[in-house]
Amino acid sequence: MNSRSVEPTLPRKRKKRWGMIAFVVIAFFVAFYFGERYIQYNNMQAELASYEQELAQAEKRYADLEKQKQLLYDDSYLETLARANLGMVREGETLVSPMEENAAVQEQDGVDSQNIH
Repeated sequence: MNSRSVEPTLPRKRKKRWGMIAFVVIAFFVAFYFGERYIQYNNMQAELASYEQELAQAEKRYADLEKQKQLLYDDSYLETLARANLGMVREGETLVSPMEENAAVQEQDGVDSQNIH
């Protein structure tokens, strides 16, 4: 009786051992697979955040350009630009601009350049 009861238990233990080994191997591959997916997910989230930041900057730049575009329809702004950048004056006005220091010295004959200021 003892020999018969011992023999059936050995194959059951071996089957359980191989079952546990198979379970551990499968669990390892599943964990590895989901680990890779998790890393990919984190990389995609970082990339998405970067694109969202770029989009916000582009939208701000677009809004600034729209404001500049609207200024081109403002007559007082155009007049200010014409006066400042192009040296234009209204009819009847006289344009007065400062002379450079070297030219001012040449205009004053015999005056010392230290006494100009």
